[in-house]
Amino acid sequence: MVQSPDGKVVIPVDMATEFMTKIAGLEGYQPADAAKLADQQVKGLAAMGQMFRITTMEDNAISSSLQYANGQVTLNGQKMPLQDFAAMFGLEAPSLPDSAPQEGQPQQDDAAPQQDDAAPQP
Repeated sequence: MVQSPDGKVVIPVDMATEFMTKIAGLEGYQPADAAKLADQQVKGLAAMGQMFRITTMEDNAISSSLQYANGQVTLNGQKMPLQDFAAMFGLEAPSLPDSAPQEGQPQQDDAAPQQDDAAPQP
């Protein structure tokens, strides 16, 4: 089991723009239009990534770094609890084995059906 994943992705803007220009050319765009479209797409991707705090722009490259250890996530240099990181994506973080149940989460005994809750026997 992986305990402390650590990763970084770096996409040079020039490389991404060239790649998207070629894709647009394959889709039938003229070279000038393909270059313009590619530039807009890459700039849009970079802006959206920054808006959602999942990418940064460094040295003309779209970058993202992620580290996890002991229930703490570091995303692009910003430290946060795993629950906060999961909430960024509308997810609920899984319970950590060493942590106590969070407020509002059912405890092990609460999840089991009680005698009164059991379906009547025929």
